[in-house]
Amino acid sequence: MSRSRPALPFVAIAIFVALMTGCSSSGDGDEASDTTVAGISPTEEGGGTSAGPDASPIADGWWEPTRGLSWQWQLQGEIDTTIDADVYDLDITGPDDQILATLKGRDIKLICYFSVGSWEDWRPDAADFPDDVLGNENGWPGERWLDISNLDALRPIYQERIDTCAERGYDAIEPDNTDGYSHDTGFDITEDDSIALLNMLADMAHRKGLGIALKNSPVLVERLADTVDFAVVEQCVFYEECHYWDPLLDAGKAVFLAEYQVEPEKFCPQTEPVGISAIYKDQMLDAAVRYCPGQP
Repeated sequence: MSRSRPALPFVAIAIFVALMTGCSSSGDGDEASDTTVAGISPTEEGGGTSAGPDASPIADGWWEPTRGLSWQWQLQGEIDTTIDADVYDLDITGPDDQILATLKGRDIKLICYFSVGSWEDWRPDAADFPDDVLGNENGWPGERWLDISNLDALRPIYQERIDTCAERGYDAIEPDNTDGYSHDTGFDITEDDSIALLNMLADMAHRKGLGIALKNSPVLVERLADTVDFAVVEQCVFYEECHYWDPLLDAGKAVFLAEYQVEPEKFCPQTEPVGISAIYKDQMLDAAVRYCPGQP
């Protein structure tokens, strides 16, 4: 099971809780200017590799977060817009439009979370997944692993999700549960399957002007260092895995880390010198957050 969320029975109601909430705040968001937009060189037919026969022309560029940005990660509960972070990582459908507008008005960058390696029965598009791509339960209520090797079946569904992220004003995507190769999914998933999926998603995201994260999956970092724009990582200090992310850090790309068991006074001396953007979160991934001294 992915370490992306705790095995607690709150998940199925998370989206509904967030949809019913809204709040406002003020702030100048000046720190969020420490970002870059990645440029590209289009091919003769419009640029990039094809995401499918109806792929749109690739965008002129997309957000590529730089090392050291502060961030907040909240996937459930009433969204706290008062936190003065450069980046908010939120669910694809959880926050309402007013919350997103409030954050965008402060020049805060927004990451759009959704799962690509698991099927969730509460998602609005749950019925779009054909039965033959649904695998074993993954330990979360209402979730099953997906056959990510079947890109033909998944491509149009994920294109719609990426379109939604772009239309709602997000700046990047966080595709979760890409590590089926290390789990009992019910399918013969390999690392190469995960690489192919992420390459497809990166092409789709970049065509819509969105950056893309590598979520966990540290064994894939070296092969995807030039493809992804940043990383979202859980507990690399606790698991002694932070060194895997050096290729991204060396390239100046952001690595956003959430620790659940190691507290800031212990992880900050390890993460700050190398430029990892680390926060302490409860595994509920609600609004509560603790930062290293001086951040955000």
